[in-house]
Amino acid sequence: IAGVSEVQVLVARLDPEGELLPIAGFNGVARVRPCNLFPAPTDLALAVAPDDRMYIGVSCDLGPTGLRPRIAVARIDVPALHSGFGDNGVVRNVMGDHIFELHRVHAMLADESGDLYVAGAYSHSGTLPCSGEFGIAKLDAAGRHVPSFGTGGRAAIAIGAGDRARWIARDAFGRLYLGGDALAACGILRPGGNRFAAARILP
Repeated sequence: IAGVSEVQVLVARLDPEGELLPIAGFNGVARVRPCNLFPAPTDLALAVAPDDRMYIGVSCDLGPTGLRPRIAVARIDVPALHSGFGDNGVVRNVMGDHIFELHRVHAMLADESGDLYVAGAYSHSGTLPCSGEFGIAKLDAAGRHVPSFGTGGRAAIAIGAGDRARWIARDAFGRLYLGGDALAACGILRPGGNRFAAARILP
């Protein structure tokens, strides 16, 4: 399980009876800082692979001009960050770092081959949620973008006026399924203005 406390992400493991497993850290809880010191991480997502790899995804202000959320992903070998993943255990700017872009993470999926899919909202014009699209990135076990996926390891899918991918699943054939919401028209707050949306990505 994971949660946010000020500038830290807290991670704990429970046994089948709901008791904390004995890991190093304060009272059995590990602490990591994917966003460095500031700001506080938001939009927390957690993924655990079949081989017990654990990933934490957060949105944090890592933009070059400030106040522009970026996605950071950390791989954890409880209680420490995995040093062979990204930069000392953390990959930042997962969806890019252009000055006008805004990104938020909402879901992640780790597969049995060592890859990680990071899904959420992507905007190239800096006006989330009005111009957001389903955003997804694929990272390998070392935290590198997989170039054969989308464009340079990233892909964006436009459905409505503002889209956010909030769930991700993968079937036995490697096809990805994204679910989330799409604004029928930006700024219109009425029944039907925010709609469910889904997309399928072929391997």
